[in-house]
Amino acid sequence: KVFKPNATQEKVYNEAAKSIVSDVLAGYNGTIFAYGQTSSGKTHTMEGVIG
Repeated sequence: KVFKPNATQEKVYNEAAKSIVSDVLAGYNGTIFAYGQTSSGKTHTMEGVIG
């Protein structure tokens, strides 16, 4: 799924990751893959602000 540049981390999580995370916590396998140009925000989207 492709999100608009102004999509929040909460929106991305709820629409793309929440069900996968729930399944992983229930014992299933799951993968979430971020792909894109250098400096396009992949790490920030996946990890948020650390610290």
